Amino acid sequence: MLNSIDSENPPPSSTPFIECFVTEPRKELQGSRDAHVSYLIITKTNSPLFTRSECKVRRRFSDFVKLQEILSRLNEDCVVPPLPAKHKLEYIKGNRFSENFINRRASLLNRYITRCAFHPVLHRSPHFIAFLENPNWNNYVRYFIQPKLNTTSKLDEFSDSLLNAFSKLKEEPTEFDIQRDHVQQFMLGISNLETSIQRIVRLEKTLETDYEDVSTQFDRLASLDRTLEIPVESVHQALQKTGEEYSFLIEKLTLLLDTIKDVQSYAQSLKELLKRRDQKQQDVEALQEYSSKLSLERDKISSGGSSGFSFSKTFDDLRGVDHNDSRLKRLEQVQSELQAVEQAIQEASIIHEAFNQRVREESKLFDNVRQSEMLNAINEYANIHVEFFTNIRELWLHAKQ
Repeated sequence: MLNSIDSENPPPSSTPFIECFVTEPRKELQGSRDAHVSYLIITKTNSPLFTRSECKVRRRFSDFVKLQEILSRLNEDCVVPPLPAKHKLEYIKGNRFSENFINRRASLLNRYITRCAFHPVLHRSPHFIAFLENPNWNNYVRYFIQPKLNTTSKLDEFSDSLLNAFSKLKEEPTEFDIQRDHVQQFMLGISNLETSIQRIVRLEKTLETDYEDVSTQFDRLASLDRTLEIPVESVHQALQKTGEEYSFLIEKLTLLLDTIKDVQSYAQSLKELLKRRDQKQQDVEALQEYSSKLSLERDKISSGGSSGFSFSKTFDDLRGVDHNDSRLKRLEQVQSELQAVEQAIQEASIIHEAFNQRVREESKLFDNVRQSEMLNAINEYANIHVEFFTNIRELWLHAKQ
């Protein structure tokens, strides 16, 4: 696996690494129908898979969407990191070109690229590498990637998923059942945390407004009594700056909420991988069930079939059909079909077990990334409040003097 690197303490040149930054968002073609924002991606690496040690390309959000589609379609046994949601409230309000929205999206895209670069399979994908260094990304997709994507019909994928949606596993492996429950509980915990922080943010927005109102009232009081002008002005300034500190706090907590939502989306990607694992197992079970039916039919034919009246048998008698010869042909046909099904079971079982192993590896990788990102989020949450309360304390100590 490639290692992420610390810019202050880079690894030895012999240690494989890849580091990506999404930065410098820039508004393009403003005023036109194709107005969009491009993001600069800087990649530094010593991987022999790249043609250069440092690459710089600009990509718009739709390019990230295409990369996401490519990685998801061609790496179904991987937890492909999720992209930040495209359809947000800012789009409805027409604020997708606001500095706040653009910077928040750049931060989330940076996390997306970092996750892909950290992934032991995705970082080796020639399509991911082309995304990071090929200046003609659109042509690359059109001529080299789109034909591959077109070979798999989305309708077929939907039909398979729909059929499997109405069937249940005959035997759920304990380890994957535990993993599924763990992911579900984690997502529930993240959802509850998000709800609680959002409630706090709403209260802090109210406090921001209230501090501004109190500041205004103190300012008016000073204009009515000149003897109170100096002390009141100090309190007025402290109240006003306290409101501003709440505004900064809310902005930082909003970014933290983006991180929490992104981790939850990442967990959803693992949950979807577990569903695909179930589909592989259902494929094997369906073949095994069909094999059992063929075996019963073969045994039935070998034993001479059922006795008693049969319309088809009577009709064949009238036609002078040799029943023994017909039975032998049918037996040969069933045996041939049974051999083909058993071969398919062997192949499906190999695929299924390989998929199981990939799921185990992906689960470990997800746990490592999740733990790292959540620890960073917790530390950031603490640092945000330490900075906030330190500034508030300094403001009021100064006002008291």
